[in-house]
Amino acid sequence: MQMYNVYVNKKLLRIDKKLDSNFDLKVNYSGIIQLESLIVDLENEKLNSVLLVNDNPEGVLDDFNEIGEVRIASGGKVRNIMDEILFIKRDGVWDLPKGFVEEGESLEQGAIREVEEETGISELRIIDELKTTYHTYRYKGKLVLKVSHWYNMKSDFNGQLIPQIEEGITDVKWLEKKGVELALENTWENIKLLF
Repeated sequence: MQMYNVYVNKKLLRIDKKLDSNFDLKVNYSGIIQLESLIVDLENEKLNSVLLVNDNPEGVLDDFNEIGEVRIASGGKVRNIMDEILFIKRDGVWDLPKGFVEEGESLEQGAIREVEEETGISELRIIDELKTTYHTYRYKGKLVLKVSHWYNMKSDFNGQLIPQIEEGITDVKWLEKKGVELALENTWENIKLLF
């Protein structure tokens, strides 16, 4: 079974079968109460990184359902004909467009819809699946684990990009290599995993 990197703010909670020495805290998983406590410690910056060791990493990930809500999202790393990458800025942080998958939608359909809604782009096509990322946040005091499925996409769109202001997006830009490097200095850890 695979391991999972779950980002709590910019702090890493790894769930894995194997022990690794590069963590502030390494513990054998003992249950939901421990998981909840470790998340709070990461949120409050008492810890920078935690390794939870368990023979069933997927089962530990499933335990998030017991302490909060798991929400499924999808989005895209979009390239244009000049090999620039489409970025959005939300709350002062560079990000890639993504959002929650609606009932009855496939992950791919949700990814295309969300990228279009957040950026005003069209003519999108999925090239292949990129990866899945995991991060937590609080919504109305409740813990949410956001599972984001990412796709490599292409578009020949050359019209005006329109940020979805009602979603807190203030800017949408095509960035060339140097611009991407600068954006990655002000983004979330799970977005860095896509480059």
